[in-house]
Order: sequence, then C-alpha cells, then structure tokens
Amino acid sequence: MEKKKSIILLVTALMAILLISGCDGIISNNPNPDYDEANTVVSYFEVTPAKVEVKVNQSQKFEAKGYNSDNKSVKIDLSKIEWRGEFECRHCGIVWKLTPSQNSRETTFTPLKKGNYKIWVKYEIEGITKWANAVVVAK
Repeated sequence: MEKKKSIILLVTALMAILLISGCDGIISNNPNPDYDEANTVVSYFEVTPAKVEVKVNQSQKFEAKGYNSDNKSVKIDLSKIEWRGEFECRHCGIVWKLTPSQNSRETTFTPLKKGNYKIWVKYEIEGITKWANAVVVAK
C-alpha cells in the first residue's frame, strides 16, 4: 500500500511540473529556431549544394532555402516550389531523373549522361517568381 501511494504521488508531482512549465521545456513553439518569424518575405533563394561533381547514374540530393532581406532563413510554402533540370545539349531531351519535381524543399537528381547540368528551383508566390540553381558536372 505504501508503494502504491509513492507511485501516485510521483506521477502527480510529474504532471504538476509538466502543467506548470506549459510544455515549453518539451515542445518548442518554433520548430526551427533559425527561421525569422518577424520578416517572412522571401527576398532570394539558394540551392545547396551550389556545385557538385557526380558520376553518371549517381544520385545527389539538393535543398532549396529561402532568405529574407536580413539574410535570415524564412519558412517557405512547399506547394509553391517547382524543380527543373537542364542539360547542356537542349535537343538531347530529358537525360536525367529529378524526384520529386514539385511541392518539396528537397529533390534528388540523377544524371543519365555525361555533361553539364543545371538544377533549377522556382518559387512563385503572390505573382512574384524567384529562381535559384545549382550546377552539376556528370563524369
């Protein structure tokens, strides 16, 4: 009986601490503290890595990041993102794989032919379009 009371007291004390703290110590109000919550207008975009050398059929992951006029990272609406690829030989057709091609902060690019590529990300919101790219050399 004494053990049962101790467990109930311990659980009650833990719940009281949790309620008093308001969960701030456990769950952050801002899931990414690097984001600027005050100035949320996207001034420019970057794709990382900006330049990479890969082998044919070797996949490389790219990430789009939006920044405000204070050079701080801002949240971006993923439904407004579109990824595109470009090869040095325009009449060669699509000689790469790019997945996903929209609605994602990240994409995976795989060149299917040797040469120079550009990976473009387009972000369009409220009639304003922002572009950024990365360079890929496939050997």
